[in-house]
Amino acid sequence: MFHRDYIFANAVSAAQNSHLAHHVIAAFEAKGAHFQCVRDTDVFGTDDRFRHFQYDGVTRVAKAGAAHKALMEFHNAREAAARFDGLHLGGWQLCVCVPEVVPLADGRLALTSPDLGPTLHQAGNDVVTPDLAQLMVKLITTLRKTGVEWKGFAPRNLILDSARKKLHLIDLEDTFFHDEPCATVRRCIRLKWRLNWLQRFPSGGPLDRCIASIPIPATTSPNDIDDFERCFVRLADDCYDLDRLLGLSDDATIVAESPLAHRPDGEMTPMDVGHFLDEHLPQPVSVFMTFAMARLRRENADDFVRLNADLSARIKSFGPDFGRTEQRALLLRILDGLTRDHRRKFSKCHAEYAALSSATGWQAAMDRSASIDRLLIRLAAAIGFAFPFLPQADLLLRGSAGQAVMSRQSDVDFEFSSVDHPEGHPGREALLCDMLDLLGVPAEGSQARPTERDLTGPTGHSRDANEWSQLRIPGAGGSRPPWLLKALPDATSWWECLSLYEGLAPPAEKQTASYLFKAARSTLARAAARYGGTDARAQEQLAQVPGSLASRLRYLLDRALYLREGGQNAACSGDHLARDITQLCNEISLPDPFGPPPAIDADD
Repeated sequence: MFHRDYIFANAVSAAQNSHLAHHVIAAFEAKGAHFQCVRDTDVFGTDDRFRHFQYDGVTRVAKAGAAHKALMEFHNAREAAARFDGLHLGGWQLCVCVPEVVPLADGRLALTSPDLGPTLHQAGNDVVTPDLAQLMVKLITTLRKTGVEWKGFAPRNLILDSARKKLHLIDLEDTFFHDEPCATVRRCIRLKWRLNWLQRFPSGGPLDRCIASIPIPATTSPNDIDDFERCFVRLADDCYDLDRLLGLSDDATIVAESPLAHRPDGEMTPMDVGHFLDEHLPQPVSVFMTFAMARLRRENADDFVRLNADLSARIKSFGPDFGRTEQRALLLRILDGLTRDHRRKFSKCHAEYAALSSATGWQAAMDRSASIDRLLIRLAAAIGFAFPFLPQADLLLRGSAGQAVMSRQSDVDFEFSSVDHPEGHPGREALLCDMLDLLGVPAEGSQARPTERDLTGPTGHSRDANEWSQLRIPGAGGSRPPWLLKALPDATSWWECLSLYEGLAPPAEKQTASYLFKAARSTLARAAARYGGTDARAQEQLAQVPGSLASRLRYLLDRALYLREGGQNAACSGDHLARDITQLCNEISLPDPFGPPPAIDADD
């Protein structure tokens, strides 16, 4: 580490003592489009990292990044240059591009070097010759002999200077160095190499055969997988052993990112589209998209081609201010692309939900819940489409979403659970939370479940009482899955007792609009259960109690919803809602959510 920091300090010092640093800083401070570096189909520049500028009569490129990443890339370039810079391969001289480092005012570091010309990726098919394939085979041999695992060994990081017979290597950010020659190469790196070069040379050709023949370790350590694979393993919740999961990941990536047989000029390759999504979307969503695109390609190649063309056009239309709006557009497009039924287009369902964002009142709360149901049903189906090999799990709603009366402030409380995973599937839930977040829908999975447990079944499964009353499968009426009913067979009497949460909540909390809304809903659920009702939805619960009682409950709910959506404190508004709820509970012998805490047995 001392050696690396010493090199870094010298590099920064050298740049600061020259006029070059001032030109780099000026390029990043300028907002003119002529400074922006957008490399054709690579679509660099949407995150404002790259600049083109002139210095001392030479066109240069600068890339800004987090300090630790820039430092690592600089160090790796120095190390690679020390190992094989200047070597000759069949008449071509290897030249490792070692950038200069310049600190920027925002804390980032900029790496700058001369623009060495078009990369092999940009050069297109003009340079794709048998001689180039043989040169790449020799480069692989050199990398392995010198103990270098360069994950970025790809056409986009190699530049041929035919006039000077030089082969330039750029961007060595993701590189591993070994003291001995590489007998094996990490599984994820071999996969990346193969995918990278399938964009230029055919499957089964000399270069592809060379890469495929490189040995990989007999077993893969969790430390040797990349971020994409690590995210997929988490998403799968360890349902299979690591090697099988990595095999599924490899297969999906190859299918989703292999080149098209015919592609119009200017259209991004599936691999370019995949790389863009991986860099600009949350990692779980990127993993989902890769697996979804792979299955779509296997089952309907024409739809895959159309979707790739559409995503390419949309990505190329984005400017440097890429943000949440553009992320949402990409997610909606791929979700729409998974169905051919225009009546069930996901973007239409999302528009219906968005139109309710400012609506208030009882009807709006039910409409919002119905809209969320439609969104979640389609999202769960899309996740199932992308990952058909994952164990079955039920999507369940809780809270106001479960009771189907969502205020403007309500989150979507949900879980993916099953008889084998009653506490939830955190991986799938994280994916769904990220997707909903991109769509502007606040949501929480099993990590937000109540910690209080009032009900316990024979197998040890336990739930908060009010949570139990709200649980339902979206789109399936107010029903709960059979495994959950078996896990808590005595839960039908949940309404007879005050929950631990209600009993122990501080008095100040019980005067908040949020608690009043919960209390009104729990009183309705208890009243419905007292009369034999089992439906979790508020509107159905009102239908399960006598008419006069239903009217009083609806009145309480309307007042609670008004306070919740207005964000008002009951004490400040002069509302006596808590007193009225208590009076109703006393009249029909229900536990009072504003009453004293439940008694605790001496043995507890």
